[in-house]
Parts: sequence; structure tokens; C-alpha cells
Amino acid sequence: MPADELLASIDRRRRGALQRLDREFGVSSAVIDTLACDAGVDRSPVVPVERRRAAPPDPSPDVSSPDDTAPADGDAVVGTIRPDRPPQPSFPTPTDVADAVRIAADRCTHLVFLPDAHTSAAASEYPDPDRVLADLLALNRLAEAWASGTLGTAMRIAAPEYGLSGYRPGISQTAATTYTADYIRRYGDREIMLGPHLARRVGPANQIMRTYWYVDGAERVVAVGHVGAHLRDAGSST
Repeated sequence: MPADELLASIDRRRRGALQRLDREFGVSSAVIDTLACDAGVDRSPVVPVERRRAAPPDPSPDVSSPDDTAPADGDAVVGTIRPDRPPQPSFPTPTDVADAVRIAADRCTHLVFLPDAHTSAAASEYPDPDRVLADLLALNRLAEAWASGTLGTAMRIAAPEYGLSGYRPGISQTAATTYTADYIRRYGDREIMLGPHLARRVGPANQIMRTYWYVDGAERVVAVGHVGAHLRDAGSST
């Protein structure tokens, strides 16, 4: 028998004896490891001689740059900040939709909240005011990038990158012509028509949230005119 095979056979017999000590007499693993070390027995699984001869050398440790290991979207991981976005301040937890609008109005420097935004929010039964506040904060960041000229594309294209997946660039023709009054708001010394909006959920009226606004290109702000129920359009006439 070749020497390597003989040694492997001896190792297996010694290992079997030590394992029987463990099973039959309750000898602890630590004691078995000590005995194995004293006997020169390797407790790791036996690798056939042929495989040991053919095994390549251990590769060098995998050293990756931070960019290689970072998630593609830093916002998806708690505590990870996208490099192009500064840390966001903490905000109070809103108790209802009206409270969410009040908090946003106090902190969002690129949004103007019209009186009807507060009125509609007070009437809303939408059960997730945290979602409303998060959407308004995201809209403020989008408006800030647009106002500063750093957005680099249309709002409707950039909106999903800011978490505004329900962004709609305008209202339907039916809404604009048949239900015009629902979308008209007083803004400063003139009337405006709301158009772009954010759609959240479908189903019963109290489960639906719609946020409508007007983009003021002259003042470079977004005027929020409604936060609440779905305004009438081709699919909703009540």
C-alpha cells in the first residue's frame, strides 16, 4: 500500500476511535480535540490524496473597494446614505393627514401649501399619514433639484428616483373640461389649475390618497393645492 494511503487509513481509524469515545462515554469535544492534537490527528474531513495533489493554492483574500460592496440603492438599507444625498433630518410622527401637511408646510422650503391643501387634508381619512409626510418631503427634494437646475431631466422622469412612484404628470381631458372647478385654486392674485399629482392606492374612498399641485415656473416653487380624496375625473365622478 502506498505511504499516503496507509497514513490516511491510520488517520481514519484513529478518528473513529475518538468519535466512539464521544458517543459511548460522553467525552467532551474539547477533550477529543486535545487527544487528537496529541495524537497528531487532523479532525477536519479527510481529503483524498488525489484531490490534495490536484488542489490549487488558496486564492488571495478578496479585497473589494467600498463601491464594490455597497448596495446599488443606498436608501434601501437602514443607515446607508446615497453619496449624492445629504442626511435627512428627523421629523415628528404625524397623527393624521392634516398633521402631516402641517409638518411639511413648516419644513418644506420649495413647496407652497395653499389653504385648500390644509382643508382637504383635514377631511381625509387616509390611514397612513406617515406615507403622506414622506411623499411631501420627497416632493420637496424633487422641487429643490428642479429649482436649482440640477435635476437634469423632466420631473416626471426623475420622480421615481425620489420615491414618487405614483407620480402623474397631469390630469385627464375629462377632468380638465368637465370637472374644471375641482382643480381651480386661488394662488396669490391669480387662479391656477392643478395638474401634476401623486396617486396612492385604489379602492374605497378612505383608502385613496391624491396630492395635486401646480408648478410655478416663475417663482421656481411647487404650489400644493390638494392633499386628500381623489378629485373627479373620467373614472370618478363623485
